[in-house]
Amino acid sequence: MYKHLLVPLDGSRLAEAALPAAFGLARKLNAGVTLLHVIERRAPELIHGERHLAALEEARGYLGESARGGIEAGLPVDVRVEQERSAGVARSIVDFAVTGG
Repeated sequence: MYKHLLVPLDGSRLAEAALPAAFGLARKLNAGVTLLHVIERRAPELIHGERHLAALEEARGYLGESARGGIEAGLPVDVRVEQERSAGVARSIVDFAVTGG
């Protein structure tokens, strides 16, 4: 069964809506969770009507705050910030999932 869940977050409330389900599923599966943000090259100023996370420390802080609910539930939660690779954000997420970073 699944032992680890990868949850990409872009900094928007829309993306954060996946967190309760991800943490709940991880709890049921006894799985760990990695929250991932990919810093996009030439990022638009807004994403889903909200300010885009474009700085490394800002993204780390955001993910740390986002991880709180899982950590408080006793889940092993890792946070990772990656730079976008040449093929775009979606490809960067897939590459991270395949290689673990």
